[in-house]
Amino acid sequence: MNLFTQGFLNIYLSLATPSGYLMLAFLCLEGLIFFIEAIVLMTALKEQSKARAIAFALSANAFSLILGGWILTRLPI
Repeated sequence: MNLFTQGFLNIYLSLATPSGYLMLAFLCLEGLIFFIEAIVLMTALKEQSKARAIAFALSANAFSLILGGWILTRLPI
């Protein structure tokens, strides 16, 4: 699910017109993605507590942010 939501975020940012507000849009969309993933995981993971589902969503988004940032520094641009 994280790959799906982050993929849409990447597509949006790739198509967006560069401006001073692009980072603000990124942060708002990242927060929205976290919120959506947390809700989906809370409903999908019946055997886990809601706090643990939120922790899963937070850790998946943090990991993808860190890994994506690291990969971007390694790409030849």
